[in-house]
Parts: sequence; structure tokens; C-alpha cells
Amino acid sequence: MNKSLLILTIIAMCVSSLFAEPKSWKQTAQDAIMSGDYQTAVTYYKKWTEADPGDAVSLYNLACCYSILKQPDSAMVVLRKAAAAGWSDAGHTAEDPDLESLRSLADFKTVLEDIARNSRMRHGGYTSHLCMQQRVGEYLVVLPDEYDPAKRYPLVILLHGYGQAPEKAAEWIPLISTREYIYAIPQGPYIARDSEGKGFSHLRERDDYSEDASGAPVTADWIVRTADDVMKRYPVADSTFRLIGFSQGGAMAHVTAAYYPSRVKGYCAHGGYIIKNAITPAQLVAEKTAGVKVLITHGKEDPAVGLEEAAYASNMLKQAGLDVTFYMVEGAHKFTAETGLKISEWLKEKMGK
Repeated sequence: MNKSLLILTIIAMCVSSLFAEPKSWKQTAQDAIMSGDYQTAVTYYKKWTEADPGDAVSLYNLACCYSILKQPDSAMVVLRKAAAAGWSDAGHTAEDPDLESLRSLADFKTVLEDIARNSRMRHGGYTSHLCMQQRVGEYLVVLPDEYDPAKRYPLVILLHGYGQAPEKAAEWIPLISTREYIYAIPQGPYIARDSEGKGFSHLRERDDYSEDASGAPVTADWIVRTADDVMKRYPVADSTFRLIGFSQGGAMAHVTAAYYPSRVKGYCAHGGYIIKNAITPAQLVAEKTAGVKVLITHGKEDPAVGLEEAAYASNMLKQAGLDVTFYMVEGAHKFTAETGLKISEWLKEKMGK
């Protein structure tokens, strides 16, 4: 490297670090969990919850960290605090593998009852449960320019971000290619809480607005059903498809490929992230075996989903042996012309088209 360029690079890095927005204790703890450093997560969650003892979600996460570290007594103390602060997801708590070390403790059932009571209070005193719901969903189709029904085309599934609608994802198509693919854009199965019915989510939201990862496999199934329906109606080249997801859609692209590696030829997650506990090591092995190709793109100035989320996903997938390409693009949390260009080039290089 040119010495003057090296000096300028170092200066730029120093200036960037001086003016970077400091992370909160909560964010530092969350980052530590993503990297598997649960002891550091405990340190910073303790600081955060001492400052904000009413943050039931952080208290619950702290209890999970203690449990993973084989400190069940500490975990139980904090879980009680989470219940007292209003934690209300009894179903998730009862099945959460992170709390496995608490199952045999006599107090666990009592705390679980307290959490269930919180849930009833949130639903007018009634008990609530989750179960599988089957319904008809809607998706958009965009056919290529000069579409020829006698010709067969690769299928690309686009997954919109949280709070968006399929029409928003359709705006990406001119930035990728309008001539070579049939596109399908499934509508997220849940109405986003802050969208006034005009935007959608791929995942159910809990009472505290956090994502319920337990529904991710159900949404992945809906995405594959969309592909199957398109293949019945239009001349698709084969039984596989490509996935392109933005933000929460990027997170669901990771999940869908993990659950259906034989169907997903390759996928791009732009501005996305890995959903905690949604993907297993065995599924990553299956993706590698199937030869799934991965493109991760992320805005350098993304304030909504930190760049570290993309780096974490890239490292995790590469360590599992997958073919991963990682690009940082200019801009924040949005789908840009540069993003579309990178995806178009990657599709041609890795997918053959």
C-alpha cells in the first residue's frame, strides 16, 4: 500500500472513531450475544438493567445469558425481575432452549405462572396461546420486458422490509434487471403495528415490539409456497429460485435458505441480519451440501441495522463453508442503484444469470 494512502487511512479511522456515536450498554450486550460472548453480555446487561429496571426484555435476555453460562440461581433471580417488570411471553419462556438449566428448579413453574398472568392482563384477563394458522396470502408478479410464454425464465423472489408492502420491493427490479427474470413478491403475513394497515411484517411482533422468531419457519414455508404457485402459472426454468431480501426480508432470506436449501439456488440479504435461534448448525451443513450461494450487501452508514450484523452473518456462513460474497455499499438503510448493480453482477457470476 502507498505510504501516504496508509497514513490517510489511519487518520480517517481515528477521526471516525472519535466522532462515532457511542454504543449504549444495551447495544453492547446485544452485540456480545450475537458474537457468543455471554459473559460480556451479562456485564453490560447488568449495567443497563440497573439503570433501567423496567426493561423486561433486557432482564429476560440477562436471565438467558446466566442460564447459558450455567448459573441457574442468578438466572432465576433475574427472570423473577423480568416477570415483575411485565415480561409476558409465557409460551416462549416455557420452550426457550436458553433457559434449559432452569427447568428442574422448583421456582421455574411459579415464575412461569407469573409471566402467564402478565399475558392475561395484556389480553383483558383472558389466556392467550399461539397456534398454526393457515390462510390465503397475496403476492405480486412482475414479468420480464418482452415476455415470451414459450420461453423459460429463472424465478427471483423479493422479500420486502418491515413495514413495507410488495409494491416497494417492485421498485428494486429496474435496478437489478427487467429482462431476464420472473419476479414474485410475497406480502408479509402480518400487519406491521406502526403501519396503519399499509405495511407488513414477515414475523409476528410480541407485546414489546420484538420479533417472535418462532414463526420464522412458517413464513419460510409461505415463501416457498409462493414459488410453487408461480411455477404452476408461469414458465419457470426449474424448481429452484433466487431470493433477494431487504432488512427483515434479508433476515427471512437467511432463514428460508436454511429450511429449504434444495430449493434456494442462492440468495442476497441486503441490510439484513441473522435471527437469533432461527438457524441451526445442521441446517448450515445442508446449505453447504446443496451448494447455496450467498450475497450479503450492507450500507456503510446504516443506522437501523448495524454493519456488524452483516459482518456477523458473513463470518458465520463462511465458517460453515458456504460460498459467501460480502459488499459494503454507500448509503444508509435503503435499496440503492449500487445495491441493484452488485446483485445483478452477482446473479450473473454465481447463478449463471
